[in-house]
Amino acid sequence: MQHLLFILCNIFCLLYTIILFLFCDTFVLQLFYCYDIMIVYERGAFMSNLQKISILCAAVLTVGLTACGETAENTDSKEITTAATTTEASTTTEATTTTEATTTTEATTTTETTTTTETTTTTETTTTTEVTTTSALEVTNITNRSVKYDNDKQVYRVLWQLKDQNKQPMKAEGDVKIVIVNDNGNEVYNDSFHITENDYTDETGKLYGCVEIPVTDISPDVSLNPSSGSGQSGTLTLSVEGDNYSFPEKNLAIFDLPTKQTQIILPQVPLQVSGLSNKNEIDTTLEITEITCTTDDSKITLKFKCNMIYNKDGNNEAQSGRFAYRLIDKDGIIADSGDIYTNAIRLGECTYVEKVFYDFTIDLTQDYTLELCNDQ
Repeated sequence: MQHLLFILCNIFCLLYTIILFLFCDTFVLQLFYCYDIMIVYERGAFMSNLQKISILCAAVLTVGLTACGETAENTDSKEITTAATTTEASTTTEATTTTEATTTTEATTTTETTTTTETTTTTETTTTTEVTTTSALEVTNITNRSVKYDNDKQVYRVLWQLKDQNKQPMKAEGDVKIVIVNDNGNEVYNDSFHITENDYTDETGKLYGCVEIPVTDISPDVSLNPSSGSGQSGTLTLSVEGDNYSFPEKNLAIFDLPTKQTQIILPQVPLQVSGLSNKNEIDTTLEITEITCTTDDSKITLKFKCNMIYNKDGNNEAQSGRFAYRLIDKDGIIADSGDIYTNAIRLGECTYVEKVFYDFTIDLTQDYTLELCNDQ
């Protein structure tokens, strides 16, 4: 019986050693198992059969539990590694980078750059890159600033030209300020405008920014005497700027500025006026049916249309008719007065007569009221 146990012990130790190195990865456990075997060998001769069987069962139990634990742990580890490898092998990495840079000028130019990178890793790798680029236009210069008078439209046309980095005319939204000062030093116009692409026009085949100023928007210089010629010209200051551009002001010569013209309030027609004798008797009576007023740089001309409706010398006698006038300013002061004589006409005949007021006789910057009355 002892001999049989010794043989079984040798077989067990051999199997134990094989299992030990197959399933045990820890060096400490390997030493522990070897120590158990050494105990079996070393003390076998001095132990009872029951003690040997107990040690062998303990060793078998230890090996079995350890082997099962190690096997389970190795199996889990292999499954995790396999899953990770499979996941990594089938991983698809997609990276998309989009960059948009937009620069807006008067020419409405957009620069858009798009970069798309897509990488897929399985058994092959694919990379796609797409880039779209549009050059941005920027306002870099301003040229050809001018002012012109449009007699048909009765406006002043202020023009300018913006150019890009390629020296080509372009449109750009912005703000314009215009100030006009006449040669007397008086400011007669000051205004600002916001311009869009619709405010650009074609002039002689080229693109220009344009602002039109009606003559009626320019304040006449009330201190200006038109006959002197001073103040009818002046300086227009033009300023043009936008969000991404700005230029120094430009002074331009401007001519034919409006001046304050004298306004004369005329009496209603028809009206009758008479020429009286020294005895306060009526010599002639005229019916005025029309009065016109013409103003130029140095004088005002009044023109009367007169019909002879009474002549004390008889129907066939030609006689000059006459009547009196008064020119009264806004303060009620008589600026000028006198008599107006017609040509010699007969009863029922018609004639025209003029009265001229020169700038050296009245102030042509003032307004007046004309009164007509009998001449004594």
